[in-house]
Formats: sequence, C-alpha cells, structure tokens
Amino acid sequence: MVFTSGPARRGATIARPRKHGFAATARTRPSVFDDAGIAQGWCQYGSPEELPNIKHGREYNKDAPPRPDWRITCFYVDKKHRGQGIARTALEGALNQIAWSALAA
Repeated sequence: MVFTSGPARRGATIARPRKHGFAATARTRPSVFDDAGIAQGWCQYGSPEELPNIKHGREYNKDAPPRPDWRITCFYVDKKHRGQGIARTALEGALNQIAWSALAA
C-alpha cells in the first residue's frame, strides 16, 4: 500500500498519520510519482463517496452537475521537484488507474 509522507499544510507531524490512515483504510487512492522509494509528488483521486468534501460545497450543490464517478481532489509536488512534469505524470497515472478500474468493473 502506498501512502504519502511528505509535508502538508497542517504540518507533517499531524498530516502523516492522517494520510497513512486514509491509505490503510483505502479511503483515498493516490497516484504517486516515486523515485527510489521517495514520493516526489502525487495526485489523489476517488469516488464521491470516498472523497465527499469539496471546497465551497454548499455553493457547488446549489446547481450541481450530474454526480461524477470519480473526483481528483489534490495534487502535491515536492518543492525540489517542481517544473519537471511530476504533476502531469501523477495525473496521467490517476487517469490510467481510473480507466483500468472502469474496464475491470
């Protein structure tokens, strides 16, 4: 199981156990760009049930579009690795994993 362990807005000591818990319970699905066991960036995705909270949810729900099958909710790229296409690679990985899961269903 892959989990992210990089710094986050709330601080690594708070975010790390929370992120590990999400991965351990399969509440989120990360597409991780990894080099030698070190996560350099990721793209988080999942179903609306797995990722129910969206920014400005009340406003969004006033005139919501049809419910999506998947949501892509978070990108992270380590400062040292920005500008190298890692976010694009993580997004491509998430989209590939979504496509494969649709084929498997």
